[in-house]
Amino acid sequence: IDKLNQLGECLGDVSKMNRWQNYLENMGKTKEAYRMKEAEAITDEWNNRTINALIMGTMEAPVMYDDPDQTQLKSESREGMILKHKWVSGMDYLPHVPILRHFSDWLINIYLGNYSKFMDLVE
Repeated sequence: IDKLNQLGECLGDVSKMNRWQNYLENMGKTKEAYRMKEAEAITDEWNNRTINALIMGTMEAPVMYDDPDQTQLKSESREGMILKHKWVSGMDYLPHVPILRHFSDWLINIYLGNYSKFMDLVE
């Protein structure tokens, strides 16, 4: 709570002095900003490589029937930041993109709201 109060106070001071442009320019130069940009770049490269491999057929879609690793990550860690960016980007979960053909019929139907077709597949 103290850190949030400090942040609010800082943003209030920036606003009062009408220094938003300066604040935004300097904000991108922090160590945290560099780490976030690195995580975003790693995620973008992973997404592109994974989606291209799925499209080209050089990679099979991962199928999992058991629980994956549930080890807790710290959000400040490199792995935590990368996972956050994967979540934000949708990872490879883009059922509305027709070129991605690795999704099952039932997933695409329920994603698009075709409930009756989904139920036909499930029954």
